[in-house]
Amino acid sequence: MRISRTFTDLRIWPRRRRMVAAGIAAAALTALTLASGSVAVAGGSLMFPGAVWAYAVTVVGAGLIGLVVASYFDAPIGGEATRCDVRWPVLGA
Repeated sequence: MRISRTFTDLRIWPRRRRMVAAGIAAAALTALTLASGSVAVAGGSLMFPGAVWAYAVTVVGAGLIGLVVASYFDAPIGGEATRCDVRWPVLGA
């Protein structure tokens, strides 16, 4: 698949799906940042004790999580078929 076609598919997403992707990405970024200890408060000031590349990976990962979750909303074939395909291997059934 060509990259330009991928971006075309993202451009035609409905507004609801884009908002879901942004919201989930923001929530995932917050959760990943807090869980990894990438932000610390020492002496009353905010510190970022990690490597620069780790922050970039966290942002990209959160964006990808948002895109995957948003793909279940308003899916052309219906989200139930996609969720079923993903759910059963994860649950081990």
